[in-house]
Amino acid sequence: MREALYYTLSRPVSTVIIGCDTIVQLEENVHLARGFTPLSDSQATELVAKAEPCAKPSLFFRFYDRP
Repeated sequence: MREALYYTLSRPVSTVIIGCDTIVQLEENVHLARGFTPLSDSQATELVAKAEPCAKPSLFFRFYDRP
């Protein structure tokens, strides 16, 4: 969760919406947000490369021609 949250917060966004199923998850996410420091460019690039095998298949619909 830390990597995903920090990557998102390092982007030019004003709001991040996350899902929580329990109070424990909410408290963990608040703790992570309070300790946030932006990722460096190299850290962000490394994380994108790490996620790429999962990301491309989940975005398959973007590569189809639409009528």
